Amino acid sequence: MPRFRNSITMADGDTEMNRSEEEHAQNHEDGGDKNEPIELSGWLMKRSRHSHKWKKQWFHLIRTDLFYGDSEQNTPKKIPLVASEIAETNIDEKSNAFRIRPSDSKRVYYMYADDENTQHNWMQAICFAKAAGHTGDESQACTLQ
Repeated sequence: MPRFRNSITMADGDTEMNRSEEEHAQNHEDGGDKNEPIELSGWLMKRSRHSHKWKKQWFHLIRTDLFYGDSEQNTPKKIPLVASEIAETNIDEKSNAFRIRPSDSKRVYYMYADDENTQHNWMQAICFAKAAGHTGDESQACTLQ
């Protein structure tokens, strides 16, 4: 079984490292530092909740939360990953799409990557983050196909 790694190699070969949620919050307060290490970051297409249009968003995976926004410097929105459900989907007939359903919400987030390898990297990293934040008795196992 794979172990949670402190770094994830992106499809283009770039590697990013961890940073704490406190550092992320501090960066939001003082404008951010894009050279700060993080677990995984990059562009994904995200489906709008209301209009169902697809919009390019920058994502930062930090510990057990997935932050996103319009740019590297602006990621104010957060998806909590602990006990969330993650699965591939074919919504809107998009290739390389997946969904996240946080446990404390009825909302479902839909995203897709440019290619299958990037999709797999994101889903694997989210799965590891989800498992790393688990403290209860229920299994947090992920199966990626």
